[in-house]
Amino acid sequence: PAGLYSPPKRIRIGYLSFNFSPTRSLNGLSSGMFKRHDRRKFEVLCFAIYGHHGRDSNDEKMRVEKEADEFVNLFVPSPTGERPSDQEMASIINTKEIDILVDLIGLIQQNRHGIMVLRPATVQVNMIYAATTGGDHIDFFVSDKVASPPDLVSDVYTERMMLLPGSHFVNNQAELLPRTWPVPTREEFSLPDKFLVGGFNAFFKITPLLFEAWMTVLKQNLNAVLVLVKYQYFDSAQTNLRMAARNHSVNHQRILFADKTKSLLDHIRRASTMSVYLDTRIYNAHTLAVDVLWAGTPIVTFPETSLASRVSSSLLSAAGLPITIAKSYQDYVDIVHALVTGQYKSGRWNQELRTRFSDLRHTSEIFDMDVFMGRYQRALLMAFDTKLVSMERGKTSHLMIS
Repeated sequence: PAGLYSPPKRIRIGYLSFNFSPTRSLNGLSSGMFKRHDRRKFEVLCFAIYGHHGRDSNDEKMRVEKEADEFVNLFVPSPTGERPSDQEMASIINTKEIDILVDLIGLIQQNRHGIMVLRPATVQVNMIYAATTGGDHIDFFVSDKVASPPDLVSDVYTERMMLLPGSHFVNNQAELLPRTWPVPTREEFSLPDKFLVGGFNAFFKITPLLFEAWMTVLKQNLNAVLVLVKYQYFDSAQTNLRMAARNHSVNHQRILFADKTKSLLDHIRRASTMSVYLDTRIYNAHTLAVDVLWAGTPIVTFPETSLASRVSSSLLSAAGLPITIAKSYQDYVDIVHALVTGQYKSGRWNQELRTRFSDLRHTSEIFDMDVFMGRYQRALLMAFDTKLVSMERGKTSHLMIS
């Protein structure tokens, strides 16, 4: 009923994550967010379902504790050594009187999503996880109009969208990585003097139709090689992909399997040696797309309808480079061929495009965390106000953030 809830002076926002260790896949993307919240409007609490990561240094542990107003370790075993239940963790969050709880985990392995199902906060938000949770316990989903066009998601997502301007895919590259680095050599990474066509995504993302397009690229460009990375299940993947290459009349030796790099910076430097990066379709590069764009390498992508297939399109559109977003498999092949050979339109066009990609880490808003946080905080305030109204009047619609 109206009048029973009095908005606080500052909105208490909680973030739920595994341990807030600065890993690449999840916490590395969102690191830097907590300290950038406007403390006149927000109070920030971080809830770790598994405490600190055992491999973290004291500095890494202190980082998140300093950036948040309060760090709460939810993984406190009982006197008998039993792990805390979802109910117990949710109760701890609830006692903190959280206004907005942002889930940075979703439904990936080892999640404790039952905490969110129990609704310990007034407003609950899904962030980073690339799919709907399928329940009514999440009110809002952080995205953008390219990644989640309303006409594609309205009948699929149980959450309401918080559609940010630009790209929703937050990253902290500007603090994690330098903007300049020692020029890499092919020899340093055991790469040949060829056109290097990169495809660093996990093997499970490579589908038969996509692989056929990649083989068409190699057949059109006889001096090109495809560079993959030795991920999990490498032995089986190598056997199967090389067999598939032969079935497409491509010499299997033109598919290279590179070792994982020793550091994040070396990963970026190696990515910068690629002539072009081939995105996977059904499930895009996400963190990898951010890395490749920071390296200055053009990405060619071909989106489908799901958010997981549209993250690269979101980043490219926000960067002002939608020209490498393909509309068909043939278009995908043609764009890659143009970038490898420089024959599309003109050599000057090709060079200008490459210059625009190489300038992104210096100039683009997709790497400006302050710009992202301004938009994101406006979305949070709007979501909080809208939720209070909807508690009285019914379900709200998508939020379009200006």
